[in-house]
Parts: sequence; structure tokens; C-alpha cells
Amino acid sequence: MLIQHARHIAFAILLLPGSGCTTLEWHKTGGGEHDMDRDQAQCMAQAQFEARQRMPLQAALVPQVIIDQQGRSVVVQNRQPDSERFFLEQSLLRQCMTERGYTLQPKPPE
Repeated sequence: MLIQHARHIAFAILLLPGSGCTTLEWHKTGGGEHDMDRDQAQCMAQAQFEARQRMPLQAALVPQVIIDQQGRSVVVQNRQPDSERFFLEQSLLRQCMTERGYTLQPKPPE
């Protein structure tokens, strides 16, 4: 799990220098906006389903209160954070859209 966190952090660091305020959008040569909307909705549904299969939603567990080394009370959760499932969904979405011939490109100025 630590390796997954390191990968997410490394990926985010790689994106930061070029990200600025550029908005990205899916593009496919010869594809229309209606086709892209349909494909993106299908890929998102598929990605969410597969992510839930790999990382099932867990019932909320009762938080635990522990005392840290400085004597402070700290509330901890013993469940997998939803952010990991979100990252998996986004990765699966990108994979699906890429397999359908789309690329992410900067949105042209309006």
C-alpha cells in the first residue's frame, strides 16, 4: 500500500510543473462531442464498477481514539480511504478512453 501512495505522489509531482491552469479534455480525431460524452459515461460506469470490485465499499467502522507520543488524543479510522478508490477509478477511466482512441489534450481557448 505504501508503494501505491508513492506512485500517486510521484505521478502528482510529474504533473505539477506543466499543469498550471490548463484544462484538459478528451479528444479523438473524427469523433464528435456526442460520441465522446457517450464513451466517457460508459468508461466511467465501467471504471466505477471495476474499482468497487477491487476495493469494495466498507461499512463505516467505529473510530478509535488513541494517545500519541505527546499525550494528545487522536481519532483514527481503520478503513481504506476513498481517495485510493478514486485514483483507481481515474486510472481505469483513462485506460478505457485511451483504448477507445482518445487522448487528453489541453482545451483550446474560447
